[in-house]
Amino acid sequence: MQYGHDFIRSLKPLHFELIADVALLHHERLDGSGYFGNTGKDRNPIVCITAIADVFDAMTSQRSYKDAVSVAKTLKYLQRNAGVLFEEKYVSALSVCGKGLRDIIQT
Repeated sequence: MQYGHDFIRSLKPLHFELIADVALLHHERLDGSGYFGNTGKDRNPIVCITAIADVFDAMTSQRSYKDAVSVAKTLKYLQRNAGVLFEEKYVSALSVCGKGLRDIIQT
């Protein structure tokens, strides 16, 4: 993970610093859990949104080692952990889109 961050950061074009931070930090959580133990308090909003999108995708996607979780159950998980693991305002924004997400995933 650190290698990917360092590589992207070294490329230097506009916004690559942010992309490198997203690659490195999207598994960090507000409570300090995650790969590096950093709290999410000072993270860029794009990193926070990517973290939620990553969890949403991981839970709702079928994998060779697990079944997909429903959108409703995934949203409940994110809502239970809003303010603990994830930024509340971004979880709330995703929750507003719940029905549309179900429709998209089912097609």
